[in-house]
Amino acid sequence: MLQFDSPLAKLPFITKATIQKLDSLGIRKISDLLYYFPFRYEDYSVFKNISQLLIGETTTIQGKIEDIKTTRAFRKKIPITEAYISDKTGTIKAVWFNFPSALRLLTKGKYVQISGKTSLNKKNELFFSHPNFEIIAKSSLRKFSIQIQKNSSVNTGGLVPVYPETKDIKIYALTNFSQPGLNEELTRDGINKILAQKMW
Repeated sequence: MLQFDSPLAKLPFITKATIQKLDSLGIRKISDLLYYFPFRYEDYSVFKNISQLLIGETTTIQGKIEDIKTTRAFRKKIPITEAYISDKTGTIKAVWFNFPSALRLLTKGKYVQISGKTSLNKKNELFFSHPNFEIIAKSSLRKFSIQIQKNSSVNTGGLVPVYPETKDIKIYALTNFSQPGLNEELTRDGINKILAQKMW
């Protein structure tokens, strides 16, 4: 079980490279991670069907990846990943800039939950620009028109913390390491120690 002063290496799935990057932020123990607070929150609790999306709104959708590809910008050569996501009501494009690992995580045929802000591109098409995403099971698809949902996901579908990023540490890493593993594995003694230190 995790303790308040456990090293980050005790976290499941964390790599040595990530530990080194977190160390550059002064995050070396579980306690450091707990005290690395987000600077704001995004509310992604409103779920919609794709056909109901409006320009400039922050919301969450669920759907199937129909196609996905990565190209490079003509001038800066930045990788651009584009995915087409569909539900029973329509299809929308999601775009990620300089995020090549998205192509390793997102593949054609997978079901995803997408949270972000909608925009219009030069072709007057509605799309999500660099949204948060999580892979979900087909059985997790919700039946809804417009609903506000309570959600247990880390990066989508609820109140999501936004952390200061560095060029080496992305928001996904910080939210993934600072929430699920700690919530389930930190012992009651560790939590009591946190409360005692905060009180005194």
